[in-house]
Amino acid sequence: MTFSFGTTPVYVSEGQTIRLKFKAPSAWDTTQSVTVQIGDQQTIWYISTVPEDFAPDPFPFTPLDEATPDVMYVYGDGTRAQEDIIEVAGLTPGSSASVSLVSSYLGTNIDDYSVRIQLVHQGEADFGNWCSATSRIFGENGYRSHLRLKSNDTGGLTRTADLTIGARTERWTITSALQPPNIPEPFPDFNEITGAPVDVDVYSEILRVTGLNAQAVVNTDNGARIGISASNSFVVNDLGYSVLDGVTFADSSTNPTIQNGEYLQLVLTTPATSTTTVTNLLSIGDAVAGSSWGVTTGSFPSTTPQSFVFTDEPSAEEDALIASDIQPVGGITGLGAGVTVPVCGAKKFTKIFAVPELGAAVNVNVVPSGIVYADVSCTTPSTDTSTSCTELTVLLNVNVVSDPSPLNLCTAVVASKVVTGVLPRKGIMLSPLLIQQYL
Repeated sequence: MTFSFGTTPVYVSEGQTIRLKFKAPSAWDTTQSVTVQIGDQQTIWYISTVPEDFAPDPFPFTPLDEATPDVMYVYGDGTRAQEDIIEVAGLTPGSSASVSLVSSYLGTNIDDYSVRIQLVHQGEADFGNWCSATSRIFGENGYRSHLRLKSNDTGGLTRTADLTIGARTERWTITSALQPPNIPEPFPDFNEITGAPVDVDVYSEILRVTGLNAQAVVNTDNGARIGISASNSFVVNDLGYSVLDGVTFADSSTNPTIQNGEYLQLVLTTPATSTTTVTNLLSIGDAVAGSSWGVTTGSFPSTTPQSFVFTDEPSAEEDALIASDIQPVGGITGLGAGVTVPVCGAKKFTKIFAVPELGAAVNVNVVPSGIVYADVSCTTPSTDTSTSCTELTVLLNVNVVSDPSPLNLCTAVVASKVVTGVLPRKGIMLSPLLIQQYL
């Protein structure tokens, strides 16, 4: 059916139809009424404009998993195939929608999260500067957006950014990957050394450390020292060991660090006794006691066994025969095979006695009771009638009379004990004097 439109009054007759045209209101969400008079009948036609649509089409973000911790990522930058640049569509034509951005980060640091836009409809060829989107940013259909967000610095945790365009909000989630343990692969395992000389520096072989994902601390125990080098260059020392060139071997207490691909060597000063083993546990990064390095001295003849002590007896009765405890518990070690040495009892005799007149001859005798006698004389009197002397020498002429104890007394020591001070003249009895002598 063909209609003829015009602005002048028209007439209708029985069986005809009417169609009207009227311009809609110039504002969104507005109603205009049109009154139509047909003969004696009046009717009203309502025209309403649609509300302005500030909700663009959905622009969902693809979550990013297994991200490297503490790294800035840009959505849709072309490095991940599943991501596209955000392009706004679905707004009411001609409408501008506000843009805002919030994140799980505190604050608005653009180095943590930010957005930038490209106003394609205005002819922009490139994206603008990164901003926090807290300022007044508006976009229309066809404008494009980049979002960037830094991943969490802790593995297994997430960071989020919520981008709002008009009435629609979409969230981008980044989950940081759990970092594998920082452990060398394979873990360095040094060859054990046996038959080493006593009291010298011995060196392990030089091994390259691989498999680390970050710098790692190196630790050992029992006095081993640590050498680390970027190169495996070495020199041969006087004992024939290959030693890392130009390296200062550090104590474990300094927590030396090693990078992946660097070289490692240990050095240890061997024990001063033969047939003695020192085991050093090696830890690198997250691996605690990942391996051990053993160094054993050889069976060299020695007259010095490993040290031990007897338990002191603080409350012995006078003249009582006292038995010590049995030492060492595990037996004598450190002498080497086929070596025997004498056992000498070190006896300390203490006696307080009245010193006889100066010049009296008294020999020192050691008897089972432990009594000590001594000859004393003034060595510096100017005359026999001197009122004093400045030095008193106690001559100890030792004579072992007998000793039924199980200790084997070594050759007696002849010694002198010098006591200085002002002493009375000859003929005067001296005060009691404390004499101690070790045999």
